[in-house]
Amino acid sequence: MLEFQRHLVGLRNNNRIDDVIIFTEHFHVYTAGIHTPQNEVGPKGHEWLRVERGGEWTYHGPGQLVTYFITNLKDRGFNVKDLITRVGEAISLYLLDIGIKSELRLGKETGTWIGTRKICSYGFALREFTTFHGLALNVSTDLSMFSNIRPCGYDPEVMTSIKNETGLEPSLKDAALAVERNLVGALGYEDVTTTDLNTLRKSLVDQ
Repeated sequence: MLEFQRHLVGLRNNNRIDDVIIFTEHFHVYTAGIHTPQNEVGPKGHEWLRVERGGEWTYHGPGQLVTYFITNLKDRGFNVKDLITRVGEAISLYLLDIGIKSELRLGKETGTWIGTRKICSYGFALREFTTFHGLALNVSTDLSMFSNIRPCGYDPEVMTSIKNETGLEPSLKDAALAVERNLVGALGYEDVTTTDLNTLRKSLVDQ
């Protein structure tokens, strides 16, 4: 997925594709952002890698809605802060619809929070005018997996999920559809085309 994102960024910067938003779910993996000290290594016995996004350590795994944004900021008229703000508003609207009141925080605390608990993490990278990486929303994530790291520099206990907060366990498909609707409005997209990831890959194989 990481190499595919990089490929999409090159295509977008050359105006060979439009913006792309990818909704996915990962197997267990830890990633270290650009603010992670170079001498730190991932949890022993677990897959981990360094990536270009902002932030420090985080975890991706089953029950977590990961969303990647191949977004040309020049065409949108945004900067990265604008993008995070709009994306964060879309997440908060979704959470409110299912009974969770949250707030987007920027700066050192960048993320969507429910009081002292963090439910959604953000980390973007920028190459020329196009972003990649994005967000991770904990839906029914196994929160114990965060105990192997200090997620975004915090104690692991700070992380929460929709299931942890409400007892609800929406499917990732339903969560993605709801978040997608909010993002289309927040980012000002028109004429949206939806496809599955394998079809997208095949359509770009020769580009």
